[in-house]
Amino acid sequence: RRLAGRPAAGSAIVADARVTGPEVFYIGPGGRLTSSADVDGTWTVARVGGPAAVRPGSLALGDTVHGPELFYLDGQGMTAAVSTGRGWTTARVVSRSGIAPDSPLAAVSTGADQVSVFFTDGQGRLAEAAQDRQGWKVSELPGRPVRDTPLTATSYLLGRPSTAAGPARLGTAVYYLTRSGRPAVTYAAGGQPWRSGTLPGPATKIIGADAYQAAGQPSRVFLSGPASSGQHSPGQPDSGPFRVDEAPGPGGPWTALSPTSSASRLPLAVLWLVGAFLAALAVAAGLWLVRRGRAARRPQSFGP
Repeated sequence: RRLAGRPAAGSAIVADARVTGPEVFYIGPGGRLTSSADVDGTWTVARVGGPAAVRPGSLALGDTVHGPELFYLDGQGMTAAVSTGRGWTTARVVSRSGIAPDSPLAAVSTGADQVSVFFTDGQGRLAEAAQDRQGWKVSELPGRPVRDTPLTATSYLLGRPSTAAGPARLGTAVYYLTRSGRPAVTYAAGGQPWRSGTLPGPATKIIGADAYQAAGQPSRVFLSGPASSGQHSPGQPDSGPFRVDEAPGPGGPWTALSPTSSASRLPLAVLWLVGAFLAALAVAAGLWLVRRGRAARRPQSFGP
């Protein structure tokens, strides 16, 4: 089905689930942040606002109970577009070390109305921007992502969730590739200091990661490995064996799983669909956990 809207060439596409239906965001003509939304069965197009984007592929979304927060590169740095429920407000995210002009972006919900966005700063280091009462606060994190490769950010459960204990306790993990070709992770558990580690084996692309996995299930990262001799497909430099790395948590120990021969090499389009599904799962499950936590804290009233 063809939807309303015309994304710019190379634009990232991110999505959110609303009460009235799905909403899709992308960089449209002229570099303008644009949305296509299903309103009562009809898809409509609207501009979000803010300065023009200069790198259509760098676009990230984090969800809150008020609506989505979007991030993109505008040539002077990074712009945050925040939904207020009645419209949009935009603000500039400033980093003392600058923001790499080709930086990828990844965002993750860290609370009911909080989002963190991760990027590569002007010195090539991994950085986080988190909102506080004074605006966006930028912090340098351990890790140096290699240029022109994606970042993937997700949250993970700390222990077993319980409504009696309040909101689920979550940690945050960011996955990326290093110059050596090995995937790496920078993570923090519930306000603890950030740490970093490496995953096994080389890779050419990080496709996605499990978000809000059920208690007792492992953390998993989905990757595309380097093409072996005879596997390279013309016009598909990123094609290679599909791999899943698994660990009890981001801190490891990590194990590279060997997929079956029939699934060892998937088309690039299929891998991107996997990544899109994981991103949608993160949004839906994150809002469910946040709202469940709020319900647990809500005062109860009982009849006589």
